[in-house]
Amino acid sequence: MVSGSTVLHMLGPDENVWLCALGLALLTPALATVVPRLMRPLGGAGAVAAMAAAFLATYREQNILAVALITFAITCGVTASWSASTLRAAIGPRRSRPMPRQRVVGGIVLRGASARAFDHL
Repeated sequence: MVSGSTVLHMLGPDENVWLCALGLALLTPALATVVPRLMRPLGGAGAVAAMAAAFLATYREQNILAVALITFAITCGVTASWSASTLRAAIGPRRSRPMPRQRVVGGIVLRGASARAFDHL
């Protein structure tokens, strides 16, 4: 069993965590564009792990390390979100049902309730 202090000592000094967060923030656009399918789950897992380590660091009264880990978790979350939007832009939205028909009346595209109202006329 690995103790909490061992996990925090494996991270090294607080500056290492800040530098990792900064490096990830700078590489996020490239990573989200090149490998979006890989970065989406890794970003989510990294955010959860960093938040768990931040709670542990707060419990051990290492506040600067906790703030650095929270910053890293937020950066991981942004990376995962950016990767998801890159995937949606590349392959389209995930829809299990077919797209609804568009109603065009007088050159205006009607959507939602306005389009369904014309079905009853």
